[in-house]
Formats: sequence, C-alpha cells, structure tokens
Amino acid sequence: MKRNLSLIEQNTLSRLRREEQSLQLQLDSLGRRLHFLRRIKQTYSDRHTHGHYQKKMTDVLREMQHLHRKLMLNRSKQENMLGTAPVKEEA
Repeated sequence: MKRNLSLIEQNTLSRLRREEQSLQLQLDSLGRRLHFLRRIKQTYSDRHTHGHYQKKMTDVLREMQHLHRKLMLNRSKQENMLGTAPVKEEA
C-alpha cells in the first residue's frame, strides 16, 4: 500500500538514503583495505609483523560489522517509513 509522505517524511527519507550511500561507500573502502592487509600479511612470515597485520585486519572487520549494522538499521527505518515489507536479498 503506497501512501503520500509528508514533507518532513520525504526529507527524512532523503537523508536516510544519503546516509545509506555514505555507509555503503565506507564499507566498500574498508573491504579494499581488508584485501590490501591480507595481501601484506601473506607477504610477511615474521611473527611480529604477521601479528601486527592480523590485529589491523581484526580492527577493520570489527568496523565493517559496525557499519553493516548501521546500514541494516538505516534500511529498516526506510522500510518502516515507506510501509514496505523487507525484501530478502539472494546471496
């Protein structure tokens, strides 16, 4: 059921969409950083250096999980505003 949104709701929805795009860009950037760190870690066999990059990778993964949760919350808010059922994505 489609309903007309008030101006405030339209502005909020627009802001949520911009935030979603920003979060997606941040996730993409962290994904590239994680890939880079994995390549570096594979290059070094020194235990200290290996552990250093493993910790950095863990930090990046933690940040990615945090951003993913924010992104899912953002999408949930958008769906609630639009009154649409959540769409399940195929993996």
